[in-house]
Amino acid sequence: QELPKVWSPRPLVVLDIGCNKGYTSAKMFSTFAPQLNFNAQSLHTSVRQALAGVGAKYSGGECGVCGDCHEKDVNQERAPANWPVPQVHCVEPSPSTFKLLQTTKANLVTTAPLLENGWVLHNLGMSSSDAPLLFSGPPNEPLACRTAGQETCGLVLDPSAPAPPGAVTVNGSSVASFFTANHLTKVDILKIDAEGFDPMVLEGAYSVLGGDAVKVLMFEYHGIGKWKTIDLKGVVERLDSSGWDCYLDGAPEMVRLTRCWTPALEFKWWSNVVCFKRDASPLADTVLTKFASFLTPTPSANALQQTPASGGPGSTPQHPLHNTKEKGPFQCPPVLAAKQAGALAAAKKRNWKFSACSDAAWLKVLPLMWDPRPLRIMDIGCNKGYTSAKLFSTFASSLHFNAQTLHGFVKETLAGKPISGGACGVCNDCTEGPASPTPAGWPTPTVHCVEPSPSTFALLQRTKARLAARDPILQTHWLLHNLGMADREGMLLFEGPPREPTACQNAGQETCGMVDAALATLAAIKVNGSSVSAFVANNHLSKIDILKIDAEGFDPMVLEGAYSVLAGDAVKVLMFEYHGIGVWKTKSLQSVVEKLDVFGWDCYLDGSPELVRLTRCWVPELEFKFWSNVVCFKRDESALVDFVLNELAAFLWQ
Repeated sequence: QELPKVWSPRPLVVLDIGCNKGYTSAKMFSTFAPQLNFNAQSLHTSVRQALAGVGAKYSGGECGVCGDCHEKDVNQERAPANWPVPQVHCVEPSPSTFKLLQTTKANLVTTAPLLENGWVLHNLGMSSSDAPLLFSGPPNEPLACRTAGQETCGLVLDPSAPAPPGAVTVNGSSVASFFTANHLTKVDILKIDAEGFDPMVLEGAYSVLGGDAVKVLMFEYHGIGKWKTIDLKGVVERLDSSGWDCYLDGAPEMVRLTRCWTPALEFKWWSNVVCFKRDASPLADTVLTKFASFLTPTPSANALQQTPASGGPGSTPQHPLHNTKEKGPFQCPPVLAAKQAGALAAAKKRNWKFSACSDAAWLKVLPLMWDPRPLRIMDIGCNKGYTSAKLFSTFASSLHFNAQTLHGFVKETLAGKPISGGACGVCNDCTEGPASPTPAGWPTPTVHCVEPSPSTFALLQRTKARLAARDPILQTHWLLHNLGMADREGMLLFEGPPREPTACQNAGQETCGMVDAALATLAAIKVNGSSVSAFVANNHLSKIDILKIDAEGFDPMVLEGAYSVLAGDAVKVLMFEYHGIGVWKTKSLQSVVEKLDVFGWDCYLDGSPELVRLTRCWVPELEFKFWSNVVCFKRDESALVDFVLNELAAFLWQ
């Protein structure tokens, strides 16, 4: 966004290596030629049409793993008028994805003819030499290179070994050779996304990067492919010797790498690195002074330790107030992280349900902190509907849909039938008192209630009919879906645990969960499945203000199908359950929290009533694998995330 301000207008040349579906190219054209209307939204429409429904069946979907299609066209109203259309070389090794790009380009050119010469497509693999290259998908997606738009098609590490199934041979080139073959004297922006082989592509680019032909360099860093054995530190130091300043490219802060190195930066996790040539001094200086905000001093651990604690929700905190917009995400000093963990242990000892049956104190403040708007909410694992009731009670208190009225209808329908949790719910949900009256101006929210069990879905249908008889607006605002949620679309199997094998046949039973086909018994039922990203697309949802997931131990799998949406700004609050069954047996909460942090989320254990900070406050004691609820807040909701941290994370400040 800064480049059109810092650079003088000129015909830019961009090299987009690992072009895939073209979202980086779209971002470049959106920034420097917004009049062409080649942006994330127009590209998504074209890609989705070309894939014709195939997108949700592979990693990333047609929207991209990072939710690229949700990116706003930020420069539409303020891009300088005198910038010529750039030329973007889109380099993609997968033949099937290359054909997708050709189809997409043909569609876009009909409304923007300048793209015919402005967006140049190359079916080519990039490496350190010009030899033919072998590309294949990972073991769990062997046909990735033969599936259009798949984001996991990568170079084969050992081309002398037998070719894996689904492998394709592609013409290869180095960046230096590409320059020569295409008569390029400069590339203003060089982007590399080579599925773990970025170091190899860089090897073929260093001769170019040593001069002044390239001004901005972008590449991906993690722990697969060549990054397993090559250190980011070595790459950064080599680039430094050629006049480059490198940063981790964050959301939105940048983390300085060059001459600011510490071992903690070698974390080998999905990240993006951006480097700026120091001869472009106004740009290099702007980045350092404007975006490397983590270098700004913050309160010391001692200062935080010695400051009195907050007086609790609704009071004026007496500790130093954190401002996320100014200082970036809050980072716990070790002394505070340890103190918080000790307070949590004491709270769990006093009340074993501390986070298993939370108060959701944060929910009560949303109508006060958010501007009134027609909310869209997704309640996955709706069961008898108590979470839906809590949400309607909070945002539409004038309706008669709350815990008490819901309990009356559920109890009447179940007629005393014994099920785990009973008609009131395991956490005695039916006893929750009415919420405070919703402030004036709030329209009725729309809640998508997603429930896999056919018998419980029938219970919800009967309950809705009774509620809608009194409040007809619920007919169109409480939408029921008999659907299982996972990481992709397809048929799913659901079954109760060994002690309750027919849980999925009993209306309102809370232990009906997903089961692997190899472990399923005759009691298992088949249910249509979807991912969150596919559900959002199929239901034409541009946003989900609150996303709640309760998948009986398969929450990590549902999250896998939601990350492309969570990476964008469509969701503001995320809730999920954590314990030690299902996928949580082997999946760590720490890894989920860290992945969400990358996407701009602050996560907490949702307690009674305190919230326990997880993001950047992690200690091993938090991986306790017991029934708990987690709530996360998108950092672009800065007023809300600061309120939660400063007012509700009381264990940090006591």
